[in-house]
Amino acid sequence: MTGIFEQVSEFLNYINYSVISFTDIQSEPFTYFSSVLPVVYSNVDKQKESILKENRNKSGVYKWINNVNGNSYVGSSVNLSKRLSEYLNVNYLLRRDNMTINKALLKYGYSDFSLLILEYCEPDVCIEREQYYIDLYKPEYNILKLAGSRLGYTHTEETLAKLKNRKVSAEWRFLMSEKSKGDKNPMFGRTGDKNPMFGTVKPKGSGPRRGPL
Repeated sequence: MTGIFEQVSEFLNYINYSVISFTDIQSEPFTYFSSVLPVVYSNVDKQKESILKENRNKSGVYKWINNVNGNSYVGSSVNLSKRLSEYLNVNYLLRRDNMTINKALLKYGYSDFSLLILEYCEPDVCIEREQYYIDLYKPEYNILKLAGSRLGYTHTEETLAKLKNRKVSAEWRFLMSEKSKGDKNPMFGRTGDKNPMFGTVKPKGSGPRRGPL
């Protein structure tokens, strides 16, 4: 397991040695690099005010890194300041302590965590970019490896509306489909009274008959 500096170095090396279209960089050089290079907060406990101020009215993908054991968590939000303010609220963490990242923050404290804003992006691509980084880093604190599937987390109405209207790529739809096939489906093998729909659907012919017999 690696620490914050090793992970940032690895990320920067990944960018430097990636094959990038010169035409794309030439057309929008500043926009490209500002959206890819991560913003690093190496001591969350001392940088709470900066974290909230600098991420106000921004959407993007973030990564929590445990400075003690190197474990990490990747998430995204269409409102980074609001989402991060929830993480920085101990009472919120206590109410949502069924999430692994919340348990870790409570156990180790903010001073043992670093926060990276991996990428600022448009709200309608947050989920897809989150999935990209989950696949890239395979973060230990992400119990569910599918972006947008937050165990124990309830989206705000604004987030739900944006997620509903987002443009989802064919690749992402395929991934979701594969993750719900066969025994990967939570309803797989659940029949009779073990199925949540048991008793809610009436069998054919159980209702009043209408029309000619």
